[in-house]
This record gives sequence, structure tokens and C-alpha cells, in this order.
Amino acid sequence: MTLTMKGRIEQSCEEREQMLNQAKDILNRAKETGRFSAEDEDKVNQLHAEIEDIDRFLERHRGDGADPAGFFNSLQDPFNPRRHQSGPTFMDAAGNRIQAYASGEPIASSRSDGEIGDIIHKLLKGEPLASQAGSTDSAGGYMINGDLSSMVIDLARNASVCMRAGAMTLPMNSSELRIARIASDPTSYWRPETAAVTSSTMTFEAVTLRAKTLACIVPVSIEMLEDASNAASLIESAITASMGQQLDSAGLVGTGAASDPLGIRNHASVNTIASVGTPSDYSKFSLAVGDIMAANYPGEVSGLSWITNARTDDTLDVLEDSTGQPLQMTPRVSQLRRYSTETLPSDEGGGSDEAVSIVGHFPQLVFGMRTNSAIVRILDSGTVTDASSDTWNANTQLLKHIVVYLRADVALLRPSWFTVLTGITA
Repeated sequence: MTLTMKGRIEQSCEEREQMLNQAKDILNRAKETGRFSAEDEDKVNQLHAEIEDIDRFLERHRGDGADPAGFFNSLQDPFNPRRHQSGPTFMDAAGNRIQAYASGEPIASSRSDGEIGDIIHKLLKGEPLASQAGSTDSAGGYMINGDLSSMVIDLARNASVCMRAGAMTLPMNSSELRIARIASDPTSYWRPETAAVTSSTMTFEAVTLRAKTLACIVPVSIEMLEDASNAASLIESAITASMGQQLDSAGLVGTGAASDPLGIRNHASVNTIASVGTPSDYSKFSLAVGDIMAANYPGEVSGLSWITNARTDDTLDVLEDSTGQPLQMTPRVSQLRRYSTETLPSDEGGGSDEAVSIVGHFPQLVFGMRTNSAIVRILDSGTVTDASSDTWNANTQLLKHIVVYLRADVALLRPSWFTVLTGITA
């Protein structure tokens, strides 16, 4: 029997409700047991992809029947993947859909401020934790559950300038994820009647994200643990700032070495403007925008971001015109979204005084992240050495070492939509 459009809408809503309930059951069971397996995650992702297909069908036929079984009210459901719709959907090598998360969209399904800091603080003091939080691992550490792992990642993402500029986050269910990017655009042609259409090639190439380890070790004194009432928030903020800074380092200036992702600064296919010198106006930064526009960037200039470091900001901020008034930016430079981070170097060149700035469409910067691989370990003994070569001994200095790590990689989808400016002096 052929269904009417109203019947198809009602049937689709029933199927959607069943799939949503299946996803809820899996997630609720994971919360109860503290275990969210790879099979569970794959099933939830599959259900969410099928729900999205139904949602698109219902949106197309929104006016063709009654309100489809409360469909539009369900958009507020916390398990509904449609709350993460501003990020694009990718397809991996196996044909599975992967929903990317745009800037500001949390990966974790819930968030309680200070929860991660509180968990670490309790572990440091040897206090018991709820079984739902996670489990111990073979190395004496603590494996936090899937949603709390995602909270650690969200904390690092929130502290990242790249994320605020628009970089995407792509969940990785394994150590490697292969996606495609456009290597060259097609060309369209006007043709007279009956004439053959000139062919054009659109080239794709594979991009493989390989999860690399980002780790943070923080020595903490027993005095601070016992006496500081805000120890949990201090611990959380310290780890958040450190990991956010290193995500920026990977995305902006990563070298691509075995243990280091390849960032924008060192990507062979980005636009470059070298030997900028000491800026007396905004012309070079305007040219950076022009390079991106010439690479078939279809958006508005306001969709681009400009990231500098503080020294370059200081130089630009005091520029004056011939009357001694603050120098106005060029029209398109004034539309750029501006950010600053000390992750961008200012000590390059022969005189160790040259800075780097980057202009680009940052949604083309993708961070692949293993969302269930955040680990917390508390070390009661041993020594660690910081960047200043100072050694911290847990035994003799009455310390505990907090070890937190996550796994991630970086990829550029459209390298030509970025321009790197180098040789900027003060």
C-alpha cells in the first residue's frame, strides 16, 4: 500500500523516536556502568546519522502534514544530535558519517563547571569517587569515562584561540581517520547552443589524521592540597590553559615531526607573504586577504580571522597618519576578526626578532580528537623536569604529580584559504 505524504511523515517520526530511544538507552547504560565501549559509540553515531537523515526529510516536508509527532519540540532533547548542526558532516574511508563540532559547540553531552578539577583534587587526596566517573588503569592512574573525557577536551578547546577563530573538531573513534579535501577547484564555462561542454577536473586528495599525544604534568604540593580552598579550580584552570596553548601551537606552528602535528605555518600549500618588516600601514595584511580571495574563497571578509602576537598588536596599535591621528585600517582589514596569542613566535630570523601573523578561514582547520582517550594519573613518587630544567621530586619535596593527556591531530581542508605573514619586526 502506498503511503500518503502525511503517512510517510508519521512513519518517519515513529522510526525517529525508536532510534532516539535506542541511543538514550545506550547512553544511560553507559552512565550507570561507567563503561562506554567503542561498539556503543559506533552504534550511537550510526543512530544519530540515521536520525539526521529523517530530520532532513521532515524539514523538507514541514508544511505537508500535522506537526510530526512532536518533532520540532524534540529539537531541545539533550540526546538530539541536531543541537550540533553548524559543523559539517564528513565521511571516513569506510563510508561512516562523522559530525564535526564547530567553535563553541561542546562535545560532552553535559557540563558541570569544576567537575574535572574536583575529580583530580579528590584523586590527589585519596578520596573515593562515584563509580560512574571512571575506573583505575593498570599503571595506577585513572581512566575517566567517555563524557568526562569529552569535558577535558572541551576545556582545552575553550582555551584555544584557534577554536575561537572557528576551527572545527572532528571526533576520532580510532587512532587514524582518513578524510578527503579539495586539491583543485573545477572550472565552469559558458557555451553556445549545441556546442560541446569543455571538461574540467576537480581534484581530491586524502588527508589522514593520526592521533598524537598531548600530555601535561603538574607538580602539586601537599600544603596546597590541604590548605587551598580553591585547589580544584586552580588545578582545572592550569591544565586547561596549558593544553589550550598547545592545541594552538599545533594548529598554528606545528612542525609535522613524528610527535608533532603539521600546523598552518609549516604547510607547503598555504599562501605566504615574507619579509614584511616593521609595518607602517595595513597594506601587507590587506594583500593577505587578497591572496585568499584569489583562491576562490566564496565568503565575506568578515568570515576570515587574523591571528597575531602581542608584540605585533603593539606595533599596529600606535600607527599614526600624517595628522598624528590613529591610522585607520583598510576597509577589508577592518572586517577581519582579530585574535592574539603568544603561541605565534616573535623570535625568528637572523636577528631573532621577526614575528609571524596568520590570516585565514579557520573552519578549514580541523582538529581530530580521540574523544574517549583522556587519561588522568596521579604519581606519588618520581621526578619530573620542567621547561626551565628545574627538577621536582615527589618523595623529597612532598609533592604529587598530576598527569593528564589527550590524543589529537591537525589537518587543513583548504590550505589556500590561509596566508602566513613572516618577517614582521617591531
